[in-house]
Amino acid sequence: MRTGILTILIFLYRHSYSQIGELTGSVKDSSEYGEIQNAKMYFIKNDTTIYSSAGGNYRIVLKKYLSDTIIVTHYKMGTIKIPFKLKDKEKIWMDIHFPKTCKLIASTDICPKCNNNSTVTKIIYGKPTSKVIKEAKAGKIHLGGCMINDCSPLYFCKKDNLEF
Repeated sequence: MRTGILTILIFLYRHSYSQIGELTGSVKDSSEYGEIQNAKMYFIKNDTTIYSSAGGNYRIVLKKYLSDTIIVTHYKMGTIKIPFKLKDKEKIWMDIHFPKTCKLIASTDICPKCNNNSTVTKIIYGKPTSKVIKEAKAGKIHLGGCMINDCSPLYFCKKDNLEF
């Protein structure tokens, strides 16, 4: 009898303190109001990455942290950072609009996830020389590709595999 009551109490305790929230919406281009497919959405505290669908939509159920920050990146639109907070069992729709011109989210070389800069390197853009390729292989820099704009990230955290 005691075991049954104890099991019920443990079940009620675990389920009364678990929190869950759902975030649904779409990723859009503010200058053209079109949906953006394959936008990478990284939820920092929840350590989760999702991508917007072919129609620009996304859906995520959060089970760890209901207060988090999303880093949304798209190869043409750049990067934006959006903090949010949900209540327990709350479901909200959130459209994410890329600004017409983005500003870099990084004002410092401190990683937004681990709050450290010991594993952070600069991101180098353009066609790499043989010297740059050697530095990248040695982990001294991170190659960002040949396209750059005012939304391109400046830093890369090797520990968290995160561009910011």
